[in-house]
Amino acid sequence: MCEKYYTLWVTPLRFYSYTTPAYQMITILALVYGFVILVRAFQHERPGAGIFLAGFIILSATAVNDILYSRQFIHSAYVVQFGLIAFILAQTFVLASRFSQSFDTVAAQEIQLRYSEEKYRQLVDHAGDGIFILENRTFRFINPRTAELTGLKQAELLPLSFTSLVHPDDRIVVREHLEKGAGIMAGVTTCSFRLERQSGETIWVELNTVPTTWETKPATLNFMRDVNRQKKLEDQLSQAQKMEALGTLSSGIALNFNNILGSIVGNAELVLDKLPSDDSRRLYLEQVMDASLKARQMVEQILIFSRKGQHEQSPVDITAVIEGAVHFLTASIPPNIRIHTHIMPRKTIVMANATQISQLLLNLATNSAQAMQTRGGNIHISMHLLTVKDKQPAEETDLVPGTYIRLTIADNGSGIPVEIQPKIFDPYFTTKGPDQGTGMGLSVAMGIVNAHGGHIDLISTPGLGTTFHIYLPVIPDREKTALPKPDVRSPVGWERILVVDDDERILKILMEMLGELGYAVESFITAEAALEHLHKDSRPYDLVITDLAMPGMAGIEFARRVKDLRSDLPILLCTGFLESADGKYADIISAVIQKPFYREDLARIVRAALDEKVSTPL
Repeated sequence: MCEKYYTLWVTPLRFYSYTTPAYQMITILALVYGFVILVRAFQHERPGAGIFLAGFIILSATAVNDILYSRQFIHSAYVVQFGLIAFILAQTFVLASRFSQSFDTVAAQEIQLRYSEEKYRQLVDHAGDGIFILENRTFRFINPRTAELTGLKQAELLPLSFTSLVHPDDRIVVREHLEKGAGIMAGVTTCSFRLERQSGETIWVELNTVPTTWETKPATLNFMRDVNRQKKLEDQLSQAQKMEALGTLSSGIALNFNNILGSIVGNAELVLDKLPSDDSRRLYLEQVMDASLKARQMVEQILIFSRKGQHEQSPVDITAVIEGAVHFLTASIPPNIRIHTHIMPRKTIVMANATQISQLLLNLATNSAQAMQTRGGNIHISMHLLTVKDKQPAEETDLVPGTYIRLTIADNGSGIPVEIQPKIFDPYFTTKGPDQGTGMGLSVAMGIVNAHGGHIDLISTPGLGTTFHIYLPVIPDREKTALPKPDVRSPVGWERILVVDDDERILKILMEMLGELGYAVESFITAEAALEHLHKDSRPYDLVITDLAMPGMAGIEFARRVKDLRSDLPILLCTGFLESADGKYADIISAVIQKPFYREDLARIVRAALDEKVSTPL
């Protein structure tokens, strides 16, 4: 710009004499115009401004010298001179203004460009996703988040191939994804895979890829997001669905097994009643009854496992719950692990949910068993009463004063490292492999203890073993009086009873047991036939016993139809389900007979329902 000015203005002027007025006026205007250009050049930091300044100073000194020492102007030329000066000044200011505007426009564009570049740089640098450009699967551009995800510095990533950071099992998938993403018409392509961090940790990421260019060469612009937690939640959901399906399957198997077991128990008990007390064959039948009792307890544990969403708390004998869980646990752990129990005192009542207490014990004991599955070991399960007063040792200060049972599960396994002990109750935290645990067992245990107003303590020494102490509040004595007391007598009767069950074996056992107790029994294999009989038979019945799960009309629907005929008729539900259906259907069901049943239980429940009917005014 400076050179052009000098060439266009200075050189032509030297052809005129410095004594002519035209030369003098043009020189003055040239100096003014040059000064304006010089100011703008320095204002916007234009290249060559310094050289132009030096030339301008030399030119100015020469021009001033020419004008000061020239001869006087001719009077007759004054008007022409002043007019020419005015015209040239006006044109000079117009040109100077336009030149200034062009400078301002270029400067504004540069400022806008810098602002835009800074804005997008901040967006990329502070993005929550890793953003990077790959050319032939090699890093060309990397934002800070990419470095965080990989665990490497940006300078360390640039010479690397992206696929070298991918889990070996996922590299083929990622290569195909990048090749597809580099296509001109590819659009946005998505891929999920495992990324191996510098620390050795493997995380799940999601990669979105679009085609771009890098220095005129085909490349891919990639957006990488950490989806590790989302993947864990998906796995947890999948695991929960599997467990739900397994629970449904186990429930169906357990119910069918209950019917078979009921037939075994019932027939064995009937034969025992007919044999003399000194008959040697009684020993074999008693062993059958013994085995049946253990099988019944195992079925109950399976049904507890399959139950969903039942968290109501009621007074329960915690001793019986623990013993039932231990029976189930003994059958499920490896044979090289032994379980030792010491439960004191007996018949301890707590306000609890039996299902959750069983799950609590199973979770903790299973955790211990997994720590010893290679070399074996021992699990000690004990329980005793503990009274907490206002001033108590430090480890029990979290407990409200009162009486508690302290349930202890101890093992002599490998123990838990000190640095991870504060995390073991966190959801999804696990040190096991992906196929060995979900990280929910101990967090569920903590939730169960908290829901029961209790407390859980951990004592673990690496190399020696782990001990969990669980504290649960005991119901005060004044509240225990409301608990039902078992009656070991076998009450008899004479009333008429209608029995409905689709299993002929159970139906035959019910008829024989009730007949031996003195009742008159009518039996039906379908609810429809029994309902038709009730419509036709003029003789009144005193009690109805119905199975719950039957083809055609189910037990609950049959009970409703019976209540429509006779609202005062007590109905007993005979079922292999563990839940208290009498609470759910209290308006139509008087009580539940749990399969497999013993004669003593049957006699007591039937007699109680009949006596309640008599004592209830119509």
